Amino acid sequence: MQNISATGMNNIPETGYYISSDKDKKAQFYHTESHIYKQGPLSGVKVGAYKFAKNFTTYFPKGFKGSKNSDFHEFLSLGSAASFIGSATLIALYNLANCKFNAQDAKAAGFGGKQFAAGVILYGLAKVITPKIVHTALKHSTGVNLDMYYANKINELPENGEEKGKLRTQYSKVFASKDFYRVDLLTKDSEMNYGNMDAYNEKIARKAGYKGELKASNQIADGKIRDLIARATALDNITKYIVAATGVALGSRAAFGNVQILKPTSKENIKGTFSSIGKALKDGFKQLWTGDNTAHVANKGSKLKQLKNGKLSISGLAENFSKKLGNLKNINIAESLKNLKNINLDTIRKHAGKALIIASAVSMFLNWLIPTVKFKSNPNTMKSEVDKTKEYEVS
Repeated sequence: MQNISATGMNNIPETGYYISSDKDKKAQFYHTESHIYKQGPLSGVKVGAYKFAKNFTTYFPKGFKGSKNSDFHEFLSLGSAASFIGSATLIALYNLANCKFNAQDAKAAGFGGKQFAAGVILYGLAKVITPKIVHTALKHSTGVNLDMYYANKINELPENGEEKGKLRTQYSKVFASKDFYRVDLLTKDSEMNYGNMDAYNEKIARKAGYKGELKASNQIADGKIRDLIARATALDNITKYIVAATGVALGSRAAFGNVQILKPTSKENIKGTFSSIGKALKDGFKQLWTGDNTAHVANKGSKLKQLKNGKLSISGLAENFSKKLGNLKNINIAESLKNLKNINLDTIRKHAGKALIIASAVSMFLNWLIPTVKFKSNPNTMKSEVDKTKEYEVS
């Protein structure tokens, strides 16, 4: 494979990994061939919106009809639509009927319904946003953008009654798989835009700490990228659920029960709604940190209120329960739980929010730190990094 420079792009053959720098031909390539999707601040949002719309307008109708062009990518994409519909249904079940109640009952039901809705929404947002925050930090420290997308061009088979199949585009992540990440498209993109097929590999190798002449940048980068994908993916699956749990706890705070959702009939109403939500987030974090959620207390004299005020311990509750189960022989719940030394539930409740917030922050930090440290681990000599049993190209 011949080496080319950026200044010689006009002479690149139009076959294989090469393409003319002519704008029309380059545009035709991006229209018909798979390629790295142009990255920008909103590229993830655009791809997400595109896939979400396709779920309802294309993927579901095709699958429902039993189209021979439906594939596994579409099946997986439809999972996000199911999550959205399920979440919306749960929120609706707890809120839509409130308007049929009298004023006092509607207010009481709305308080809990708003908390439930906030918990569902914050859970979903936490699962989506948390990995993106971590991946942004990893991109700056390693040069690898784990959220990089590529446009996969697919020529469909003709459907019944059609003479020619359609050309469709699917968007997937370049680094979605440790073993099968799209190194071919990275190489092609480097060749087209930088005139050097190893441009991306060299960038990653430099980020990893390699200095001097690079004689096997493709092999060095490959090992670093695979290791980064494996570690980051494993940690992502832990971190996002810890943060999601914190989101649910935040949504259950009394502050969200007092959110004012105004009809979007004017700018003032829209502004007022967002202002109320912002205040709820601020107050909710304070309540979660301090453990204060006094607006959500059971009726006076109830066992739950006694637990809230610390007047009833676990062993005291167990004694009560044990008496009611007195007919069951050889079971002494009270005696067994007395070993817990009268743990006060109010103390646990007070500090549980702090624990969740701290756990979320620590897990996100470790999610970035562990892969980064391994990625930047001091490289040995170049000879020890090169696998002599493999063949690779030296530019």
